[in-house]
Amino acid sequence: MNTNVNIKNRNSSIELLKILGLIFIVLSHSVPCYGDKNAISFIDNNLATQNISEFILIVLGNLGQVGNLFFIMGSAYFLLDKNTTRMKKVAYIIADCFIISIISLLIHLLCGVKLNVKDIFTQFFPITFNKNWFVGCYLLLYIIHPFLNKIIITLKKENLLRINIVFLILYAVINMIHSGHYYYTNLVGFIVIYFIVAYDKLYLQKFSQNTKANIRVLIFAIIMFLGLLIVTNLLGLKINLFEDKMMHWNSIMNIFGILIGITLLNIASNKSIINKKINYLSSLSLLFYVIHENDLFRYYTKPLFYQWGFSIGGNIVLWVLLEALLLFLFGMILSAVYKLSLQKIIYKITDNIFDIFSNIWSKIEKKLLLLN
Repeated sequence: MNTNVNIKNRNSSIELLKILGLIFIVLSHSVPCYGDKNAISFIDNNLATQNISEFILIVLGNLGQVGNLFFIMGSAYFLLDKNTTRMKKVAYIIADCFIISIISLLIHLLCGVKLNVKDIFTQFFPITFNKNWFVGCYLLLYIIHPFLNKIIITLKKENLLRINIVFLILYAVINMIHSGHYYYTNLVGFIVIYFIVAYDKLYLQKFSQNTKANIRVLIFAIIMFLGLLIVTNLLGLKINLFEDKMMHWNSIMNIFGILIGITLLNIASNKSIINKKINYLSSLSLLFYVIHENDLFRYYTKPLFYQWGFSIGGNIVLWVLLEALLLFLFGMILSAVYKLSLQKIIYKITDNIFDIFSNIWSKIEKKLLLLN
C-alpha cells in the first residue's frame, strides 16, 4: 500500500514498531464480540469480571488502540520529513480499499451469504461509509500533513509545548474521564499524536536518545496501563458506576498508551538498521488492515471460527491467540499476493482516471483563480 520509493531504505526498527502495532490490532480484533453480529455472546468486554480468562480478553481488546498509536507515531516520524502530498498515493489507497471491498462482497455472495441491501451498497463506498475508519483517517492526516509541518516549523519550542499540553489536558485528561467534550474526533486524535511526535523528534533529543531512560519510562507506562485496567475492574466489581467501563480507556488518547508509543518510538529510532524484509512487511500494513478488518469478513466469516472453537472446547484465550496468529499470517499472505498481482493492474487504471480528474480540476482551479 505504501508507494514511497524510499520504503526499502527506511529505519527498519521504526517499521518493526508499525508491525508490532499491527499485531496488537489483530489481537484486539480477535477477541469475540468485537462488533461481530453473528458471534456467540459469552462475554461483554465492557463489564468487570472475576474470570481470569475474560479479564485477559479485555486486556487484549484494549491493545487495539495502542497498536493504532504505534502505526500513527511511526508514520508521523517519517511524514515530518516530507512536505508534499502525493495525491496519486491517496488515489491508490482509495482504489485498493474499493477493490478489496468488492472482492470481499463477491466472495461472500458466491458462498451464499445472505446480505441486505445496505451491506451490499456500502461495500462500493468503504471509506465514505467508514468501513475502514483507520484508513480514511490516515488519508486525511496524510493529505494535511504538509500544512501541519508548516505550522510546527513556524512555532517556537515553547509554543509547540504549550499546544501539546493543552491538547493533552483536553483530550487525554478531560475527554478521557468523560468522552464527547471539545469536539473530539479520530482525526483530532491523529493530529494530537502528530504534534506530540513532532515535539519529541525536534526538541526532546536528549531524552529520546537516552535508551535507558526510555526503557524506564516504558516499564512505568506498561505497569500503569495494566494497573488502570486492574483498578477499573476491581472498582467495577464493587461500584455500579464502574461496572461497564472496562473498554473506556481503549483510546489513542490514553496517556499511558501514548507514553508506551513514544518511548518505543525513541528506542526504535536509536537502533538504525535497514532490513528489506521488515520494510516490505511494513509496506503491506495498510493493505493488511483493509483485508483483515473488512466488515463482511468480521460479521459473517470470523464468527464461524469461534463457533468451531466453542464446539471443540478448550481455553478461549488460546483460541483467540490462535485466530490472531492465523489472521496475521493469512492477512500478510493475501496482502502480498494482491500487491504482486491485482494491484499493478488497478494502479494503471487509477493512473488514467487520476489524470482525467487532474486535468478537469486544473481547469476549474484556473477559472476560480481568475475570479479573484
